Amino acid sequence: MSDISIDGMSKSPLETIVEVCSVLSTMPFETTIESQGLEEFKVNPNLCKLPIKKQTDTILDLRCRYITPKQCEEIATLIKNSTTLTSIDLSANHLGDVGIAIIAQALESPTCRVTVLNLSDNLIGDVGVVALATSLAVNKSVTALDLGDNTIEDCGIIEFTKLLATNLTIRSINLNNNIIRDIGAAHIANAIVTRNWINVYLDDNCIGDSGGYQLAWAIRFSDIENLSLCFNHFIGLVARDTINESWKSRRAKIIRDIPINASYKAHEIQTDLYDSINVHCPIAKKSWRWFIFAGIVATIALASVKVVTTFRSRQNRK
Repeated sequence: MSDISIDGMSKSPLETIVEVCSVLSTMPFETTIESQGLEEFKVNPNLCKLPIKKQTDTILDLRCRYITPKQCEEIATLIKNSTTLTSIDLSANHLGDVGIAIIAQALESPTCRVTVLNLSDNLIGDVGVVALATSLAVNKSVTALDLGDNTIEDCGIIEFTKLLATNLTIRSINLNNNIIRDIGAAHIANAIVTRNWINVYLDDNCIGDSGGYQLAWAIRFSDIENLSLCFNHFIGLVARDTINESWKSRRAKIIRDIPINASYKAHEIQTDLYDSINVHCPIAKKSWRWFIFAGIVATIALASVKVVTTFRSRQNRK
């Protein structure tokens, strides 16, 4: 195991990770401290109550620590120099585009071995995701990327997919709860086919019929295994039927609500697409023919009532 040199001191990867984590996660309530290379900062007392995973030389878990840009530089140095670190969780730190850009530069290091990168809930916008994609275009180790719960829109997704044209290592990507619309969905569909993404999570976005049709095309002409579209209420029944037919044509199985960075045994569920797209709208499971029939019956009933009312009013006048 090669040593890492930080601030002129030679330390093993495990010693460096434990030192950084001890500074960021084991401080007393409302205490301001200054440690090696880390600027002064005050810890939110509520965050100290969160469980801290045991750090190893392969896993770095720094969730919910409100990491500052200066601390991002320390973490970036660790990523650049470590040859054993494979999993990083920086979720819920509100790093913003500036912090993400600092972390992203470290991913360009030829010694980077990170395979799982969780950057969810970090206020990442279009600028931040483009900076990240620029580095991932060079990186050849990251296979699972979590960008859920951010503010990424179509412009960022368009540049993100273009910059990843040369990256064929990313297989799973989580984009839940962003602001992705039809144009962004179309570029994601193209990436599914050309970049061989096999696990894509797009829950709680603003995708409509046009984006739904593009994703249906991607399902039919790719090797994708999991595509989650829950809570995209703008996808209509016809588009959902089209996506469903695409799954059936490949005899695919849909897996719902499984995070990309979790170790799990796939509980494959043979189900209708309606269950995957919007599990809280059981009315969508009904056939569209029933809606047409109900509409016709309601129209006839209203017309009958109107005729009877008109007839009675005329009788009363006489």
